[in-house]
Amino acid sequence: MKARVPLYVQVYRKLRDMIREKGFEDGDLLPSEAQLAENFKVGRKTVRSALQRLQDAGLVNSKSKTGWEVRNGTLTTERLPAALIVKNAVEIDCIETVREGLRKKHYGMHSHIMSRGETCLAGNMYLDSLSMIMFVSGNPIEKSFIDEARDNHLPVLGIGIDKEVNYDTISVDNYQSTIFLLDKMLEDGHQHIYFISNKIKDLSFQIRQQAFHDWSQQHPEEANEIKIELNWVSPDEAAAIVAQLKNCTSPPALVCSTYIIAVALHAVCVAAGLSVPQDVSLSSCDEPRSVVNPLITHCALNWEAVGLCAAEIVENRSNGNCSPTHLIRIPPEFHQGSTTQSRH
Repeated sequence: MKARVPLYVQVYRKLRDMIREKGFEDGDLLPSEAQLAENFKVGRKTVRSALQRLQDAGLVNSKSKTGWEVRNGTLTTERLPAALIVKNAVEIDCIETVREGLRKKHYGMHSHIMSRGETCLAGNMYLDSLSMIMFVSGNPIEKSFIDEARDNHLPVLGIGIDKEVNYDTISVDNYQSTIFLLDKMLEDGHQHIYFISNKIKDLSFQIRQQAFHDWSQQHPEEANEIKIELNWVSPDEAAAIVAQLKNCTSPPALVCSTYIIAVALHAVCVAAGLSVPQDVSLSSCDEPRSVVNPLITHCALNWEAVGLCAAEIVENRSNGNCSPTHLIRIPPEFHQGSTTQSRH
């Protein structure tokens, strides 16, 4: 075993193999924890952790008076849980919704919020007891994680990656979402429409910027672009933006590449005496990460639909479906105040 694999995971694997090789049947009892600890030359606490992992995977049950009972000796019909890896703590709101979608398909889910500097999966989860690895990330997943999952014969699902890659992906359609918001501002009668983006190299940001550039070719008189350095607005940038807005002959519309920028610009407008949405209309191409500002129109990934879609992919791949990987784009939801509407 590689040194990075926790001891309880090593014991879990040995127990799983023992059940398979010795032909345990449903209802058979495993040796006692004390006997297993002696056999594997580990402490009872390690054995109990390994047994609990087997229970999480649906392979054994704990019987208070008799010990640990095998649920399925063949180890072939149980639905092993999926793992959801969240690469950025701001995405944690999606966890329970994805879990609920999987639950409807009778799959469990383990979640893990990745910390900076993590380079492998095995140190934080028992890969042998999973059916799939799912990553929540707006950018392609590092090759080392993909290789590790595949070395353990686990299919990979990327959630939020709006690009064809060599593993299954689910995403909101960033291009069409941006076009929809720009068109909506035009339909609302705005003659000055500003697309506010930053210089950060992020796949989602680049797709939204491309959408604006394409849209601006059709609407050159209304389209304006302001590019800031980061995902926030500096005092100098704020002053320059306010000066442009106050020079507009009619109420302008700001379509922001990110919700963080939209929130910052709302504060900038208020400080400059510009009322939202009366003097300035504000919208965002992505969803809020914490508190929702009812004055900002935004599009969001329908996480319930993502959970259901993820469950179908987990089921298909776990059943041996080897069809080519593909990108599934979930129609986004658009929120304006307390109103939600789907855009198909």
